[in-house]
Amino acid sequence: MCPGEVSGRGGTAQTGCHRCGHAVLLGTMSTERSHTVPETENGSRLDAFVARVLRDGNGCGVRAAKRLIEDGAVLVDGKPRPAQFKLRTGNVVAVHREIPPSSPDTLVLAGIGGEYLAFAKPAGLHTARIAGSAEPSLEQALAAQWETVRKSPLLPEHHPIPDVLRAVLGPLPHEESTTVPALPPEPPALLSRLDAVTSGIVLAAASDGAASRFRAMEAAGRVCKYYLAVVDGILDTAVSVTNALNTSNRAQTKVLPEADPDPARHTALYPLGEAASFPIPGAAGGTTLAAICIKRGARHQIRAHLAHAGFPICGDTLYGREQGGAPFRLHHARLVIPEFSFFCLPTWLPLTPIV
Repeated sequence: MCPGEVSGRGGTAQTGCHRCGHAVLLGTMSTERSHTVPETENGSRLDAFVARVLRDGNGCGVRAAKRLIEDGAVLVDGKPRPAQFKLRTGNVVAVHREIPPSSPDTLVLAGIGGEYLAFAKPAGLHTARIAGSAEPSLEQALAAQWETVRKSPLLPEHHPIPDVLRAVLGPLPHEESTTVPALPPEPPALLSRLDAVTSGIVLAAASDGAASRFRAMEAAGRVCKYYLAVVDGILDTAVSVTNALNTSNRAQTKVLPEADPDPARHTALYPLGEAASFPIPGAAGGTTLAAICIKRGARHQIRAHLAHAGFPICGDTLYGREQGGAPFRLHHARLVIPEFSFFCLPTWLPLTPIV
């Protein structure tokens, strides 16, 4: 199902997928540091201050600091602030950082279909390379490890798909064959980007022609992107959020009162059950495992739309509310294009719910 199909809860038919299933996402570690602003930093910009205090073995430039701020990983006295915010002596700046797995284990293929490759990005790993930062990214890993991946691709394990997911995401067939097509000599170009805190599928194209075809399909509304999230509140019915978005402020997307006339910019939200019934590690009572579908997507669209609907993602300090350190759970689980479908489960979701 995609936005505009909220009333229909049946599965969506699809054509054969070369490989789809459960991709084993590698775990991440997280750190949270609090820094009290000294007198010498009074009046400093938030991004410059974060860059300075995080300069360690991994390094952190101003652009990397801005990315952390935009992802909601930086709070000033418990509140999100823009990168240009001027600090005052005594402010407490808390920085939450996901430490991604190091190379060479970062690259995991979630599937291959024709000239398209789907990579499973773990939470905490940037999608694109950040200038001035030594922090790892999927783009860097592709450049460094592609020759190894071509020779011995790390492919996903196959597992039965839980019925509760099949009912919403549609049938998820996969071929029994383990044959892998010849991969191109040059690293594929990434076609999508996920926030560092978000895990899941990032699609890549093996040729310029494949990239152009994907962009055309996306513009025509023929691409469906399905996410899984743990949201705050008990969601018991499907919700469609049609509000337009203002993304001019990179730090935080604003939800506008008027509807967006383009259905491809809407967000559809479907309940899968109370999160505690699966059980999901770290999920508190009063939370719901939800499926989300978008067709194109704008910056922070899902996070902003869900918060506007009254069901912010748990642990989202930028758009939600403080929840006692609840982990952030947003995962791009399935991508459907006219000829292929890719699927991978997050590590935090058990394969079957408690009966």
